[in-house]
Amino acid sequence: MLRPKFRTQEFADAGMTTFEKHINGLISRIPRDGSEVDLQPLFFWYTLNAALEFLVGQDVTSSAGDDITKIFNDAEKHVGEHLLLPSFLLGRARRKAKQRKQDSEAQAGLKKDDPTEDKYTFLQELIKETDDVEKIRSELISILLAGRETTASALSSLWFVLAKRPDIVEKLQAEVQSLGGQKPNFTQLKSMPYLQNTIKEVLRLYPPLPGNLRAATEDTVLPKGGGPEGKAPIFVPKGQIILYNVYSLHRRQDIFGPDADIFRPERWEDNALRPG
Repeated sequence: MLRPKFRTQEFADAGMTTFEKHINGLISRIPRDGSEVDLQPLFFWYTLNAALEFLVGQDVTSSAGDDITKIFNDAEKHVGEHLLLPSFLLGRARRKAKQRKQDSEAQAGLKKDDPTEDKYTFLQELIKETDDVEKIRSELISILLAGRETTASALSSLWFVLAKRPDIVEKLQAEVQSLGGQKPNFTQLKSMPYLQNTIKEVLRLYPPLPGNLRAATEDTVLPKGGGPEGKAPIFVPKGQIILYNVYSLHRRQDIFGPDADIFRPERWEDNALRPG
């Protein structure tokens, strides 16, 4: 139900408008005196607020945005604790999070751009497909959870690289300047090769999800992984959980060459390499 929605021009245009608005808000929070600043919390603030407006059309004020970020972080912490601690120890944390949510909504509140009828939201697109409230809620939460963490992590890694590689910054600036001062649209951004290759290289060397797992839905045989050297086929029964290390896979020299540990966007100019 979701995947086709990500491919529409309306989706791309709405995303560009929303993300540009909130990136300006992020920039305004950076000190102008040249002092040191930790960008990662700002990236998490940015991705949460941009996602909220894009998904459900809620434009949060600065103070409300900070409150929502705290609520979101508390919720994530609670989920982690719930996996480790018995439920009777978590009652106080639940009440505290619930009260903070109610206070935030009552005092700072959420304001919507007017008129909302003319504004694209992902929620509206989901409602066109189903009236199942639980399904819609689950889809939105899934996107919010996945998008916030991974995007903020990728942005943090990108700026970590750019801070150490002025040569890459210069090439990116030259590519942006080739637009002649015009604001790029989504299609133009996708057509900027060095920018796209830089993003691919960030995701390769510093994957936001460094490890993952999959469960076999049926009996199958993988071509490699068995035998003393791991080169023989291996049987995987239905229901078997397979864990894999994305961080290590992305640094394999047999795939990315002897310089696999080096940040080099130019490697993606080779059509033999395609992101998975």
